[in-house]
Amino acid sequence: TITYSPEEEADTFKVSLLMREDFAAFSEGSEEEPAETPISTQANWLPLSFTPNSGQWGGEKIYQAGGCAYIHYEGGISGGLTTPSFNMSENDGPVIVTMRSKKGQSTDPDITRDWTVCDLMSVDRNDPTQIQYCQRDYGNNYDEWNDYKFIYNFKRDPDKDYYFLIYGYDCGAYVDNVEIKFLNPYVEAPVTKAHSDFTNDGFTVNWEPVADADHYLIDIFTIGTDRYKTRTYIHRDFKAEGTSHRFEGIETRGK
Repeated sequence: TITYSPEEEADTFKVSLLMREDFAAFSEGSEEEPAETPISTQANWLPLSFTPNSGQWGGEKIYQAGGCAYIHYEGGISGGLTTPSFNMSENDGPVIVTMRSKKGQSTDPDITRDWTVCDLMSVDRNDPTQIQYCQRDYGNNYDEWNDYKFIYNFKRDPDKDYYFLIYGYDCGAYVDNVEIKFLNPYVEAPVTKAHSDFTNDGFTVNWEPVADADHYLIDIFTIGTDRYKTRTYIHRDFKAEGTSHRFEGIETRGK
C-alpha cells in the first residue's frame, strides 16, 4: 500500500463510488483530545445519527475527534471501525478503499508495526452470524495525516456481502474521508517486458502496446532498506512514446 494523490485519481480512472463518509457528525472533542465518552465500547452498531449519509457502521472503542473518527488502542488491544456491507457481485474488478489516516497514541514505546489496517470481511446473506476474514491491506502510519489506498482483488461469492474492518496495529488511529469504490481505467496499464541492453550506466525499458494510448509514463526508483521501504525516484512520470525507451546515466552497479 502506498500513499496516493486523490486529485490524480479521477484523471486516470472512471470512479464508481459505493460509499463516502467524512465523519462530520463526529463533532465533539478534537484530534488533540478526543471526546471523553466513546460512541461504542463493545462490538456493536454505531448510532445512525453519526453516519446518516453512508449507512450503518459498527465499531468498538470509537471516539469522536472534532470531525474525524479515533480508534482507541490500549494494553495491546485496538478497537475497530466497520463500514456498511455491500453486495459487490455486479463488478468483478478490484475494490478500492481510500482514506486519510494518522497515528494515535500507543502504550508501547518500542512498537515497530504502527500501521493503519483495513481488513476485507464477508458476511453470509442468509446467516449473518457467519462472518469470515478475506484479505488484509495496511499502510505505515505517521504523526501527520496521509492519504492511503487499499486494493482488494477477490472472487465474489453471490451469497455474501462484504465490508471492511479498519483499526490501528500497535497504535491508535485517526481516520477520515473513507471511500469505497471501483476504479475502471480509461486505458489498461501496459504489460511490461524484460529490460534489454543492460549496462553499468543504463538499460532499455520495454512494454506491450496498449490500445488507444497516446503515450506512456515511466517511473524509475530505488527502494530503501529502511522500515518504510522509502522510494527515491530517479525519473517520475517520464513521458515516452512507442513501446521502449533507453535510459542512460543511471548507476546500475552491473546488477
